[in-house]
Amino acid sequence: MPKPLPALLHVEVWRGTDTGRFQTFDVPRREHQTILDVVTEIQRTQDATLAYRFACRVGMCGSCAMTVNGRPRWTCRTRVSDVVGRKARIRLEPLRNFTVVKDLAVEMTRFFDKWRDAKGSFESDRKADQDFAVVPPGSRERQAADAGIECIGCGICYSACDVVTWDPGYLGPAALNRAWTLLNDVRDKANDARIDAVAGGSGCHACHTHMSCTAFCPKSLAPTTRMTATLFIAQRATAAILAFAVSVHLATIIYAVRGGLNAADVLARTKGNAWFLVLYLVFVVAVAIHAPIGLRTIFREWTPWRGRSLDLALAAFSLLLIVLGLRAVFALYLP
Repeated sequence: MPKPLPALLHVEVWRGTDTGRFQTFDVPRREHQTILDVVTEIQRTQDATLAYRFACRVGMCGSCAMTVNGRPRWTCRTRVSDVVGRKARIRLEPLRNFTVVKDLAVEMTRFFDKWRDAKGSFESDRKADQDFAVVPPGSRERQAADAGIECIGCGICYSACDVVTWDPGYLGPAALNRAWTLLNDVRDKANDARIDAVAGGSGCHACHTHMSCTAFCPKSLAPTTRMTATLFIAQRATAAILAFAVSVHLATIIYAVRGGLNAADVLARTKGNAWFLVLYLVFVVAVAIHAPIGLRTIFREWTPWRGRSLDLALAAFSLLLIVLGLRAVFALYLP
């Protein structure tokens, strides 16, 4: 027989603003109980001063979002049984990356200001007396816009984003997802200004593709994939190429050492070999793509260098790597 569940939940709730402490409450455990039910019971039966925010209770507004046991969640759609173990302990905190108003309630003005900065408002050139623009639901155009349109602005992705933590000026995944949605809306006429807004140093190029926004989004949207698909693919593909090339290089060295060959012997045997020529050409290109992406991340995290000057410097560095690498490869492997 399975052991019965504990009769009480031990709930640690953040009290205060950006500074404060955790206060523990014991709440009766009930069947089909949600985290929002727990918070509401504490506020109504134990401490009426507890501040939190909610509205619809059915996953439509997103206003009840909090951090539950370290994970940002909609508390109205999160069952207690999904987040507690046998110890029956819950820790509730306000969303990260927001200014805390009080306890579990956060100030979201900055979050929505970034929607504005990303040109997240629909702009049309149609007159008031014109009929609605028709975009058939089954069309490719409508499906492209639909990919991110379900965002309700709850702030879960923004709270989960490490880049926002490091760089408060970063627009964040929600604002960039909104910009992406409007870029794909054939009715919108403000795309030039929108591209300028999101292509700056705090826009889509600042994304590190950690994928936290995608992992935690309650609507199963994928802001990172849409915003920085090219960057994401370039990072992963070049990393795989580098891993393969380095493995071959190390295997060649091990083979040479065991065979009593020195560097001159290895070069003599591989010179003119088309396979090695192609391998190292691909290696050079991969390094020229991958290294600047990594350096860009380092500069953004550890220095104030931002914007077009950084992008131009990294592009020049990439070009230098290609030129020097190709010269070396051709000198070594062409007969």
